Amino acid sequence: MKTRTIRSPGIPTKAKLTIDAFELIGAPLRENWNVGPETHKRGRDWLDTIYKENQASTDAAFAAHRDIDFINYNITYGFYLSDMTILGPVETELVVLSGIMIQNLGRLTGWHLRGIRRVGVSKEDVELVQQCVSVTNRNLTRKSNLTKSVD
Repeated sequence: MKTRTIRSPGIPTKAKLTIDAFELIGAPLRENWNVGPETHKRGRDWLDTIYKENQASTDAAFAAHRDIDFINYNITYGFYLSDMTILGPVETELVVLSGIMIQNLGRLTGWHLRGIRRVGVSKEDVELVQQCVSVTNRNLTRKSNLTKSVD
């Protein structure tokens, strides 16, 4: 396994990136997957982990859109985000949160800021992730309009 230290100007601490290319390339992805009650349950369990008491209001927001409910529970969270064979809960939320934040999707960012804290990431570490995304955003777009905070 290779570990690289990455330094970026303006970020007070270093971030470590661990890559095991053999596992990523050689891991069987999505073998023998079928949508069914177990997929829905796995998606539901993961959503309950990251959204906790906010899950009911999230469900209510999409109540009129049954296709979104199906996609969220069975595909997005059931197949992909709850699959911990390659990434664990913390790494999954880091990827999801960074991807959402860089798009400046305020509501989703707020949900996943709470979610990443619920899987055990400290407030200080989440603030560091926010700084990294902000620096990346500024370098890519010359804007820094990421407005959500950890609090």
